[in-house]
Amino acid sequence: MNRSFANHKSGSVAMIFAISFPVFLGASALALDYAEANRYRTRLQMAADTAVLASARELTLGNKDLTVLKAVAQNFMESSGGKVAEGATMDLTLDAKAGKITLDLEKVWTPFFAHYFSSRINPVKISATARVHSTGALCFVGLAPTGEALYQRSFATTHVC
Repeated sequence: MNRSFANHKSGSVAMIFAISFPVFLGASALALDYAEANRYRTRLQMAADTAVLASARELTLGNKDLTVLKAVAQNFMESSGGKVAEGATMDLTLDAKAGKITLDLEKVWTPFFAHYFSSRINPVKISATARVHSTGALCFVGLAPTGEALYQRSFATTHVC
Protein backbone atom coordinates (compact mmCIF):
# COMPACT_ATOMS: atom_id res chain seq x y z
CA MET A 1 0.00 0.00 0.00
CA ASN A 2 1.68 3.04 -1.27
CA ARG A 3 -0.96 5.75 -0.83
CA SER A 4 0.06 9.31 -0.38
CA PHE A 5 -1.29 11.28 2.53
CA ALA A 6 -3.07 13.82 0.26
CA ASN A 7 -5.09 11.12 -1.50
CA HIS A 8 -6.14 9.41 1.73
CA LYS A 9 -9.91 10.03 2.33
CA SER A 10 -10.83 7.77 5.25
CA GLY A 11 -10.81 10.58 7.89
CA SER A 12 -12.57 13.33 5.94
CA VAL A 13 -15.88 13.15 7.86
CA ALA A 14 -14.09 13.50 11.19
CA MET A 15 -12.13 16.47 9.88
CA ILE A 16 -15.26 18.25 8.58
CA PHE A 17 -17.01 17.58 11.91
CA ALA A 18 -14.02 18.91 13.88
CA ILE A 19 -13.98 22.11 11.86
CA SER A 20 -17.74 22.76 11.78
CA PHE A 21 -18.67 21.70 15.33
CA PRO A 22 -17.37 24.87 17.05
CA VAL A 23 -19.27 26.99 14.50
CA PHE A 24 -22.53 25.15 15.19
CA LEU A 25 -21.91 25.32 18.94
CA GLY A 26 -21.29 29.08 18.80
CA ALA A 27 -24.38 29.66 16.65
CA SER A 28 -26.49 27.63 19.09
CA ALA A 29 -25.14 29.59 22.06
CA LEU A 30 -25.92 32.91 20.37
CA ALA A 31 -29.42 31.68 19.47
CA LEU A 32 -30.03 30.81 23.14
CA ASP A 33 -28.83 34.26 24.20
CA TYR A 34 -31.06 35.90 21.61
CA ALA A 35 -34.09 33.94 22.81
CA GLU A 36 -33.31 34.81 26.43
CA ALA A 37 -32.86 38.48 25.54
CA ASN A 38 -36.27 38.53 23.85
CA ARG A 39 -37.89 36.86 26.85
CA TYR A 40 -36.17 39.34 29.18
CA ARG A 41 -37.22 42.29 27.04
CA THR A 42 -40.83 41.07 26.91
CA ARG A 43 -41.05 40.69 30.70
CA LEU A 44 -39.52 44.13 31.20
CA GLN A 45 -41.97 45.62 28.66
CA MET A 46 -44.91 44.02 30.51
CA ALA A 47 -43.67 45.54 33.79
CA ALA A 48 -43.30 48.97 32.16
CA ASP A 49 -46.78 48.76 30.60
CA THR A 50 -48.32 47.86 33.95
CA ALA A 51 -46.46 50.66 35.71
CA VAL A 52 -47.40 53.37 33.21
CA LEU A 53 -51.06 52.28 33.23
CA ALA A 54 -51.09 52.47 37.03
CA SER A 55 -49.65 55.99 36.84
CA ALA A 56 -52.26 56.95 34.26
CA ARG A 57 -54.97 55.65 36.57
CA GLU A 58 -53.55 57.79 39.36
CA LEU A 59 -53.61 60.77 37.00
CA THR A 60 -57.29 60.18 36.21
CA LEU A 61 -57.99 60.36 39.93
CA GLY A 62 -56.68 63.94 39.84
CA ASN A 63 -53.18 63.42 41.20
CA LYS A 64 -50.73 65.37 39.02
CA ASP A 65 -47.79 65.24 41.44
CA LEU A 66 -44.88 63.70 39.53
CA THR A 67 -43.31 62.30 42.71
CA VAL A 68 -46.47 60.37 43.53
CA LEU A 69 -46.84 59.16 39.95
CA LYS A 70 -43.22 57.91 39.99
CA ALA A 71 -43.79 56.10 43.29
CA VAL A 72 -46.91 54.40 41.90
CA ALA A 73 -45.02 53.38 38.75
CA GLN A 74 -42.08 52.05 40.80
CA ASN A 75 -44.36 49.97 43.03
CA PHE A 76 -46.26 48.45 40.13
CA MET A 77 -43.08 47.81 38.16
CA GLU A 78 -41.48 45.97 41.05
CA SER A 79 -44.59 43.94 41.81
CA SER A 80 -45.29 42.93 38.21
CA GLY A 81 -41.70 42.66 36.98
CA GLY A 82 -40.20 40.71 39.86
CA LYS A 83 -36.48 40.03 39.60
CA VAL A 84 -36.39 41.27 36.01
CA ALA A 85 -37.20 44.83 37.11
CA GLU A 86 -34.73 44.92 40.01
CA GLY A 87 -32.06 47.54 39.49
CA ALA A 88 -33.71 49.05 36.43
CA THR A 89 -33.32 52.78 35.95
CA MET A 90 -36.73 54.39 35.58
CA ASP A 91 -37.58 57.81 34.16
CA LEU A 92 -41.21 58.96 34.19
CA THR A 93 -42.25 62.09 32.31
CA LEU A 94 -45.63 63.76 32.40
CA ASP A 95 -47.03 66.01 29.70
CA ALA A 96 -50.08 67.31 31.55
CA LYS A 97 -51.30 69.40 28.62
CA ALA A 98 -51.41 66.38 26.28
CA GLY A 99 -52.40 63.97 29.06
CA LYS A 100 -49.44 61.74 28.25
CA ILE A 101 -47.27 59.75 30.64
CA THR A 102 -44.08 58.16 29.33
CA LEU A 103 -42.00 55.63 31.23
CA ASP A 104 -38.47 54.83 30.07
CA LEU A 105 -36.66 51.86 31.58
CA GLU A 106 -33.05 50.89 31.16
CA LYS A 107 -31.39 47.83 32.60
CA VAL A 108 -28.03 46.24 31.95
CA TRP A 109 -28.44 42.61 31.00
CA THR A 110 -25.44 40.32 30.67
CA PRO A 111 -25.96 37.44 28.26
CA PHE A 112 -24.67 34.02 29.15
CA PHE A 113 -22.57 33.34 26.03
CA ALA A 114 -22.33 36.54 24.01
CA HIS A 115 -20.17 38.36 26.54
CA TYR A 116 -17.31 36.07 25.47
CA PHE A 117 -17.45 37.63 22.00
CA SER A 118 -17.89 41.27 23.01
CA SER A 119 -17.32 43.06 26.30
CA ARG A 120 -19.64 45.89 25.21
CA ILE A 121 -23.21 44.72 25.75
CA ASN A 122 -25.83 47.40 25.29
CA PRO A 123 -28.44 47.76 28.02
CA VAL A 124 -32.04 46.79 27.42
CA LYS A 125 -34.12 49.93 26.88
CA ILE A 126 -37.90 49.92 27.14
CA SER A 127 -40.43 52.68 26.69
CA ALA A 128 -44.15 52.69 27.51
CA THR A 129 -46.64 55.51 26.99
CA ALA A 130 -50.17 56.02 28.23
CA ARG A 131 -52.54 58.79 27.23
CA VAL A 132 -55.35 60.04 29.42
CA HIS A 133 -58.20 61.65 27.54
CA SER A 134 -60.01 63.14 30.51
CA THR A 135 -58.95 63.79 34.06
CA GLY A 136 -62.26 65.36 35.06
CA ALA A 137 -64.49 63.98 37.75
CA LEU A 138 -66.97 61.28 36.88
CA CYS A 139 -70.43 62.12 38.15
CA PHE A 140 -73.32 59.68 38.01
CA VAL A 141 -76.68 58.99 39.59
CA GLY A 142 -77.76 55.45 40.41
CA LEU A 143 -81.28 54.50 39.43
CA ALA A 144 -83.34 51.43 40.19
CA PRO A 145 -84.73 49.42 37.23
CA THR A 146 -88.04 51.26 37.70
CA GLY A 147 -86.34 54.61 37.15
CA GLU A 148 -86.68 55.75 40.75
CA ALA A 149 -83.75 56.92 42.84
CA LEU A 150 -82.03 54.11 44.74
CA TYR A 151 -82.58 55.74 48.10
CA GLN A 152 -85.34 58.14 48.94
CA ARG A 153 -84.05 61.58 49.68
CA SER A 154 -80.49 60.58 48.79
CA PHE A 155 -78.21 63.08 47.13
CA ALA A 156 -74.53 63.62 46.45
CA THR A 157 -72.81 66.91 46.88
CA THR A 158 -69.43 67.58 45.35
CA HIS A 159 -67.56 70.67 44.29
CA VAL A 160 -67.31 69.44 40.68
CA CYS A 161 -70.70 67.87 39.82
